[in-house]
Amino acid sequence: MRGEVGRPWEELKARAAESHYQRGQVPKGALVLTLGVDCQLDRIEWVLLGHGRQYRRYVVDYGTIGKHIAEPDCQRNLDLLLDRKWPNFRGRPMGISLTAIDANYSTDDVLAYARRYAPSKLIAIRGAIGDGAPRIAKVHRERNEKKGTIVTRSNRFYNIGVTRALPRSCEG
Repeated sequence: MRGEVGRPWEELKARAAESHYQRGQVPKGALVLTLGVDCQLDRIEWVLLGHGRQYRRYVVDYGTIGKHIAEPDCQRNLDLLLDRKWPNFRGRPMGISLTAIDANYSTDDVLAYARRYAPSKLIAIRGAIGDGAPRIAKVHRERNEKKGTIVTRSNRFYNIGVTRALPRSCEG
């Protein structure tokens, strides 16, 4: 199992089929909602997670927004998603507490979008691979590959040590 990440998809599909809650509904036990956003060349993919006690996680919803992050249509749809509320098990609306958007691809466009929101609402992240990488570290400065100049980043851009961030059960 070393080298594999996560569980076999068949097991996850079977667990999802036995779930007591529907997609788009925040289940009992989920106290906080977070949104993860991954930017690709032609689309944005997102997943909404509910978090509960004892590190319990629930996939509440997921989706795709067509188009590149720099396009106004895409940004408008992402704005609507960030403002959206999901009903909990009692029908009460819950909003997103924090959004993390992956800035590994099209970094400048992602950071330009992220600056529209307070760092307490939306942060930009990128994965850092390696056993020595910290779980989370603020990106202070980096070199612009095109110009060769040093770029100072704000308090909204973080490297996430993806190897160390995995739960122990996934590490093998």
